[in-house]
Amino acid sequence: MNQDDQGHVSEGEQDEGAVSSDQESSDSEVEFENPTGLEALSGGHHQVYSVDVINDTPQSFADIEASPNKQAWLEATQDEYNSLLNNGTWVLTDLPPGRKALACKWLWRNKFDAVGRFTKYKARLVIKGFLQRYGLDYLEIFAPVLRYNTLRLVLFLVACNSWKIRQMDVKTAF
Repeated sequence: MNQDDQGHVSEGEQDEGAVSSDQESSDSEVEFENPTGLEALSGGHHQVYSVDVINDTPQSFADIEASPNKQAWLEATQDEYNSLLNNGTWVLTDLPPGRKALACKWLWRNKFDAVGRFTKYKARLVIKGFLQRYGLDYLEIFAPVLRYNTLRLVLFLVACNSWKIRQMDVKTAF
């Protein structure tokens, strides 16, 4: 690979996708050689910026305790727990002889809107499903999934009949 004093890669070299940088800071200008042969369409070099994002998504309750957003994560966890109780998700009962209870785990996520802005903290209590056995722990598989053709049909009917339509967020949906 041949580079000049400014770090630019010579054209026609075998090393496609070579990258050079004039600065070491996170907002430095980076030049890319176009490996796809679209130089004529791109019109030149582009600037690329990088941003360091702090990952505040906890993996355990210990992470929540150490988080600067501890209160928000605890509220999200409590909301999920209350939702499970209010929906009657489970009933406490004695296990049949020789059976073990399936383990569960908490998952936490930051939720963002369509343009990438943070919207809320979300907690979810999930069963460790890989421990379940078909025919012993469950008898049917069900996942509520909307087919896009059905959605298109509904939106078509709404438009044709001038009906009002609302979008809503289901709090218990992850």
